[in-house]
Amino acid sequence: MGETRRDDESGTVTVRPATAADSTAITALLALSYPTAYAGWYEADLLARALPFMVRANPGLIASGTFHVAFVDGRLAGCGGWSPCAPDGRERAGTANLRHFAVDPGAMRRGIGRALYRRCRDEASARGFTCMECQSSLPAAAFYRRLGFERVEPSAVELPDGTVFPGVLMRAAIA
Repeated sequence: MGETRRDDESGTVTVRPATAADSTAITALLALSYPTAYAGWYEADLLARALPFMVRANPGLIASGTFHVAFVDGRLAGCGGWSPCAPDGRERAGTANLRHFAVDPGAMRRGIGRALYRRCRDEASARGFTCMECQSSLPAAAFYRRLGFERVEPSAVELPDGTVFPGVLMRAAIA
């Protein structure tokens, strides 16, 4: 699947699969987005430990072909993808997992995250997945609810240094 375009009052949103050449820009976007989005939701010392791991582009996701970048009028404004396995590597039959979503704080509420989600949902559906899950951060849970996800339970992702980053497991049927 190549590029997906959407035009509205926010400008032209173009979504395409990420490539290794996008890694530096993706890392910069994550480093801009996550500290801003997480401020006030998580303790500063937790963010100091967690963010160095979380703001790096994931080469495996990028190489998968199911991780995407979104541009608004030619400028990188978001990223996100999906995989058959959760962040901890587990796979559940029929369940796809949203991974590493971020939107530039200056471009939020302009449909970028929704465009990325739709691309992921459509690809997962085309490959036979019937359910989508995500390990949502606390502030992103409202975004996923607007997309039709339901809260399943509190969750946490363990980072390579043992830091536990709390969030919410969310789930939606793929229509």
